[in-house]
Amino acid sequence: MFETLDNQLEFDTIKFSDFDDDEEFTYEAFRYRDVFPRLEFTVDPIVKNHFIFSNDVNYSISLRQSNRFDIYWNMMRKDSPSDSK
Repeated sequence: MFETLDNQLEFDTIKFSDFDDDEEFTYEAFRYRDVFPRLEFTVDPIVKNHFIFSNDVNYSISLRQSNRFDIYWNMMRKDSPSDSK
């Protein structure tokens, strides 16, 4: 998981392969879901995250520095309430 430039969570995985040699291997990075840019953006870093996995589905909430928050379902941002101070 990474924080994007517009302060969203990005869920990624890395697949390692070709372990024939202890010092060399191959890897590929995959993003689980597309990240859609915010319509209005101000620098507002994420300060805290909470994750729940239930029945193979991810539910997440991230608190940003401004005390606003983002709600994620299945690794996608679903809501960013603007009246939540």
